[in-house]
Amino acid sequence: MIALHDSRELEYIDPTALTRLLDDLAGDVNCLRRFVQDFVSLWDTRARQLADAIAAQVLDTAHVVLLSIRSSSRMVGAPLLETCALVMLNAVKAADLDELRSQVASLIELGRMTCLALGELLDSGPPLAPVTA
Repeated sequence: MIALHDSRELEYIDPTALTRLLDDLAGDVNCLRRFVQDFVSLWDTRARQLADAIAAQVLDTAHVVLLSIRSSSRMVGAPLLETCALVMLNAVKAADLDELRSQVASLIELGRMTCLALGELLDSGPPLAPVTA
């Protein structure tokens, strides 16, 4: 299992998902770190694309961005962010712009906090390696 260091990481990150991803990557810790770094570095772009799509009422774009957020959140072990993206995907399917507008700021902030937790995990060094139980 992946070792986490503090309560913020535990609040936003599920270490078992990161462990599964590491297993899927044949134990390649460097590849895992790159994946997590990419998730963090792409967050601002995804958030901006989502906010712009909702503001412009372009639901197809919002749908694609939310699918990306949901699937990558699952992979990096961000269950709160994944769930929030799912709620918003349901609003897209219902064409509920009021719901989307009311949720977008919360999702963006949750993503920011998740990225901070992932960043702390990356900065902490070796614990992104598997820990045997």
